[in-house]
Amino acid sequence: MSDINYISSFDSTNLYAKISLGESPVANLIVVHGLSEELDDYDEVTAFFNEYDFNVIHYDQRSHSNTSGIKELHERIDILVEDLKAVVDYVKKQLTGEIFILGHGVGGSLATLFGIKYPQEVLGFVSCGGLSPTGQPLLRDDAGDDAAGDNDESTNIEKQRMIQNFRERLHEINIDYKQFTDRVLIMHGGDDKIVSSDDAIQFYKEAHTTHKSLRIYDGLNHELLNVSSYRGMLLSDIVNWLEFELSCVEQDEN
Repeated sequence: MSDINYISSFDSTNLYAKISLGESPVANLIVVHGLSEELDDYDEVTAFFNEYDFNVIHYDQRSHSNTSGIKELHERIDILVEDLKAVVDYVKKQLTGEIFILGHGVGGSLATLFGIKYPQEVLGFVSCGGLSPTGQPLLRDDAGDDAAGDNDESTNIEKQRMIQNFRERLHEINIDYKQFTDRVLIMHGGDDKIVSSDDAIQFYKEAHTTHKSLRIYDGLNHELLNVSSYRGMLLSDIVNWLEFELSCVEQDEN
């Protein structure tokens, strides 16, 4: 059962959100979706984590589904990071326990930027298919095939344009992964034709933390979390990592 709420951001924009509680919560997981997605796309992901007693908080980013805004706002990375900060602050006020952030695609990049700007605000991050400012060109010549999913061609072209603009904004703000010091699990499809797995490798090499893990899944594409044939395996990997990091905190406290 999910409670629907609106989380007020720094400029009073209302972010449409769902909060799904685990039966005996062990921690909180904020989900940040990618471009051309919405929070409802992650209902099955939410149900999976709820079964392992994680509270899940997911929200529509600006210009997506039930949250207002124009698409060009996704080029205002500073605004989107502050939206995520508003969600984190909300969770800290309303719920108890440690907080993790899980981001997919552009959402993974936003989570990383949040970690750089607000270090140690949450316990850790999971980045799935995130892109870097200096990575490979957005789309290789064969990127319009099945890796783009079932969307029609016009939708794919628009998504490609938006992600390219986002990467350019990342380049302009000069991200330094060496400033990232939090715990992180970096996941990427080895056959991702939208964002090169080299982006994940760069993040892993440069992140200035000893609590970092890199998983490159050979043969898998960009949609790591929303393809039913292998979703269970990947989500289990995430749960194992989350539980391990929670156990590390418990050991440090004892």
